[in-house]
Amino acid sequence: MKPLVSAPGQGLIFPMEPGSLVRFKVIGENTDHALEMYEREVPAHTIGADPHLHLTTVETFYVVRVSGDPLILVGETRQQFGPVSVVVPKNNQTDQPIKILVTFTPSLGHHEFFRGLSLLKAGPPEDYVAGLAALRLRFNSISVT
Repeated sequence: MKPLVSAPGQGLIFPMEPGSLVRFKVIGENTDHALEMYEREVPAHTIGADPHLHLTTVETFYVVRVSGDPLILVGETRQQFGPVSVVVPKNNQTDQPIKILVTFTPSLGHHEFFRGLSLLKAGPPEDYVAGLAALRLRFNSISVT
């Protein structure tokens, strides 16, 4: 495996909701599929991801940048976290935008998941639920309520 340098602002970018994006810093091919990593920029009061469960990979979140302490839903509990907390956020319930760093171990090629999710978010709303379910199945995860 070769060293990889990804400067600020660099990476494979997928637009999400207005003002929100996913920027892949490391894709699985860079690490012999050991891990993949992306930055997620989430505007204030924006759902970062619907509740879901990964069946064959571990997803880890690290809050990189935040103004103040965001209120984040973790399981059934809402807690405030500072910029160095490892958390599992479902949404950003703060008045400030946040940036999180997310890793998947092992890599399942989630950049392709986010490529598809970006297209779903830009497409007809009536296609979203079925399209998301198909993406989740393809990447070994399930939506939970």
